[in-house]
Amino acid sequence: MNFTKINKKEIITNTILENHFLILVLERFNIGFGLQEKTIEEMCQEKEINVNLFLTICNLHINKTIENNLNLNNNNIQKIVEYLQNSHNYYITELIPNISGQIEDFVKSRKEKDLTFILIERFFNVYKNEVFKHLEYEERFVFPYITNLLSQNETNTNYKINEYKYNHKDIESKLNELKNLLIKYLPEKNDRKFRRNFLFDLFRLERDLNIHTIIEERILVPSIEKIEKKQKNR
Repeated sequence: MNFTKINKKEIITNTILENHFLILVLERFNIGFGLQEKTIEEMCQEKEINVNLFLTICNLHINKTIENNLNLNNNNIQKIVEYLQNSHNYYITELIPNISGQIEDFVKSRKEKDLTFILIERFFNVYKNEVFKHLEYEERFVFPYITNLLSQNETNTNYKINEYKYNHKDIESKLNELKNLLIKYLPEKNDRKFRRNFLFDLFRLERDLNIHTIIEERILVPSIEKIEKKQKNR
């Protein structure tokens, strides 16, 4: 893992080659390839993205560090919302269905029923439903509220962003329980390739969701609280 922080003068292509998982960050900012020799700063100017915001999220993915010195305008905050919505789409349509598919395929391939794995399948299905419920709450209530607030449209006065903060349950902890269950109790007779691929995807999902939560709690929520405070003081 690269623990050095990237800066705006770096060539974005080189940064991606050194940290391939940042491809997802580009995707979530709706940035395609064909980046040529552009620096991060040049790319962000072209795409109308706050360079400090982009660097903050990239460095968060690289070394899990975050600085609280962002001064974001409404357009920047809307970019964060779009970023998070794109993340949701990735979880709902790709990563989580891929993990579910691995489980289903493995269960179907077994000649005999494996009680341990049946429990794992049930555990993940319950967890998956919790994640989808959490993401649906954000899509139906939180993001529309933020968008209306930013556009100064009439908002639901009974709702404030701190409700989201208190409803923001830790949906990563159950993944850790599932990983422990797999490593400690899945019988050795089970397929090693499946076990490896399944665990890798669980680790990937857990890490991505953890960063997702940090972006929401450390960047998005404080920014919205500032706007709410300003509007209240008018």
